[in-house]
Amino acid sequence: MPELSTLFLFAATTFMVAITPGPDQIYIATRSMAQGFGAGLISALGIYTGILLHVLAVVLGVSVVLATSPVAFSVMQVCGSSYLIYLGIRTLLASTQTSETNNTAFNLTTTPTLNLSKIYVDGIIINILNPKAMLFFLALLPQFVDPTLGNIRLQMLYLGVVAIVVGFPVDAGIGLVFASLRQWMHKHSELSKIAMQLGKWLTGIIFIALGLNTAISLFR
Repeated sequence: MPELSTLFLFAATTFMVAITPGPDQIYIATRSMAQGFGAGLISALGIYTGILLHVLAVVLGVSVVLATSPVAFSVMQVCGSSYLIYLGIRTLLASTQTSETNNTAFNLTTTPTLNLSKIYVDGIIINILNPKAMLFFLALLPQFVDPTLGNIRLQMLYLGVVAIVVGFPVDAGIGLVFASLRQWMHKHSELSKIAMQLGKWLTGIIFIALGLNTAISLFR
């Protein structure tokens, strides 16, 4: 196991990353705003399942292969950017009518039926297809490993678990904040319709922008 000072520094680093806005946080926030804290919590579980898969990929050496193969890395970027753009378009096209609340609509006046498996899987896909997340763990984990302390892969796996333990409460907290905002807006019905439209368009545009930014990086 890494030394306490190393663990503290690693935990502080992962905490700072967890509070930095990105596709993961946007997904959790929008799900919580649209469908309540339960949906936000499930989306966070999906995100952190993706993070666990990234950690396992680093431990098993898969991430090195992907990062050093231009073709494989480009495919990952294309898939990731395409999925973000798809989510953005899906959000923009989603109806805000009560009858269609199952489609990630920003309906604050009712509680939509939750498709938990879809919310969970979307969270996994958003994270696992994020090349920046893969490169982050590939670059970060080895820096905190001490070869003199034994099995390097086990140390990286341990650090990955620490990253999840530190980051998950942060993202769950984001879900709680936006779910509470949803509740507050429900009590102020005069604001809910405006919030529905603004939230839907802002979220859709942000996802599309993130996807386009990832796609453009292919040509840099």
